[in-house]
Amino acid sequence: MNYKNNIFLNFATPTLCVGYDNRMKKFVIALLLVALSVCVSAQTMDVKEKVYANPELTRGCNYMINFDVPALSKAPRGYKAFYISHYGRHGARYYWGEGLYQSLYSVLSAAAEQDKLTDLGEHLWEQIEANYDDLFVHATELSTKGWEQHREIARRMYKEYPSIFRHHPKVFAASSPVGRCLMSMAAFCLSLKEQNPKLDVMESAGREFYPSIIPMDEKNIFYEEYEGYEFPWASEEGPADLGAGTVDYDAILSRVFTDVEYAKSLRRDSWIVSDLWNFQANTPCSDVEVDTEGLFTMDEKYYFFVRDCASFYSDCGYNRYNYIPMLKDYIARADAAIESGKPAVDLRFGHDGILEAFVILLNVDHFGDHFQTADQIKYFCPLYRIPMGSNIQLVFYKKRFGKGEILVKPVFNGEEATLPFPAVKGNYYSWNDFKAYYAQVIAEHPVLPSESINEE
Repeated sequence: MNYKNNIFLNFATPTLCVGYDNRMKKFVIALLLVALSVCVSAQTMDVKEKVYANPELTRGCNYMINFDVPALSKAPRGYKAFYISHYGRHGARYYWGEGLYQSLYSVLSAAAEQDKLTDLGEHLWEQIEANYDDLFVHATELSTKGWEQHREIARRMYKEYPSIFRHHPKVFAASSPVGRCLMSMAAFCLSLKEQNPKLDVMESAGREFYPSIIPMDEKNIFYEEYEGYEFPWASEEGPADLGAGTVDYDAILSRVFTDVEYAKSLRRDSWIVSDLWNFQANTPCSDVEVDTEGLFTMDEKYYFFVRDCASFYSDCGYNRYNYIPMLKDYIARADAAIESGKPAVDLRFGHDGILEAFVILLNVDHFGDHFQTADQIKYFCPLYRIPMGSNIQLVFYKKRFGKGEILVKPVFNGEEATLPFPAVKGNYYSWNDFKAYYAQVIAEHPVLPSESINEE
């Protein structure tokens, strides 16, 4: 099967702008060198200061997308939006596996039977016992909050771009086959149809779209491997010091258990603490209300937040180039929309790690900047910027009358974002510059040859 010719993807090398010559190549190379030299000083606020002011941010990828964002800027004079290319993480969900609820139930119930829970531990156990059936049955699933998140994102998109939606654009949506992503897509598309029942909306979870939705997933039969990004620090030294100090597991366990050694006999201390952290961070995303106040100090919350930022980056940053198929798809679909001259919307629904890796690949808002020490990860890739419902949109603009340069604006979680090359104006970039810049990235990171299979 040749996926290169299917209706969604065209993985040929992106067409560069007319007149792309040696001068332009030197310009692109210069831009790449500038991007390489950008350092963490680009971050305008200390992350620790920010999360201490708003402890909810320590929940990282379990944080709920914030809709209280500045209004988007008006398009440059004479331009109107005509196409949107979107990748959205699923909305808020219950925890991604039943194991978290099972292990906490097992440990706390055993301790309760032996009267080895503190008052805080008893309070936590009573809540888990009362809500266990709900938590376990709905594990991995989209919550009502997640459903409403995507309805709201769709409403905002419809309202923000009347030049697209009043012309009844063709809307195409593709999703990861995971239930919470499918339901997020359904919520989004239904919300668009509520705004205008005449919209032409097509949804799919077909395998031919996996390279643009879940390129590294084992279900992707078109998987392509690219060389990983080499971190500037030695792997064995890695995140040895992430700038967050350390935590005392015994101190955390003593808030829940009257006998810490007994708790350790039930399950490894680091696992119990990890379960408690994940439970308090994720449960607000579910439809179950629990009180976890007092489980962690602010310093401990910051420690786990920084650790989680590093853990995600270790995977997403290393694998950034394996998301080149997504980049190719964005370019191919945009060129098709430009050629057709008709308004259109392409929607993709997937997962947090994929979105983060793609944002790192594009170097949106300095996510892909190169840095020398692991403790800078929290500045480049703070996980509260990949929250439940997180999304990246490329919004395309053309001249209202006559011919003119196509412009593209990146919008990250509802806020205008930056790309790693000069803008035409504000956060509006030349589409030709976009293709030239990322064509260079693609050219420098070709697909690795497949391993040969020896036939006996």
